[in-house]
Amino acid sequence: MLSGEAAQNLLEVKVKMMQEINNNYQPDAHQQTLAKEFMALCEETQVLHADNPLTEEEIAEEIDAYRRGE
Repeated sequence: MLSGEAAQNLLEVKVKMMQEINNNYQPDAHQQTLAKEFMALCEETQVLHADNPLTEEEIAEEIDAYRRGE
């Protein structure tokens, strides 16, 4: 693990790299649409769970069924 001056220098390099990436980022319209749709799906899923939360037992049953290939 790095520490001291070496760690600080590496951090500065990484921060500069991220700043350059962020400055040059040009989002793709199709990817933005997919991201928005995915976020909406996540929100819908969370709402469904809030209305009818799964019990620990139900979750364990789902995991076991998945492991059995069902």
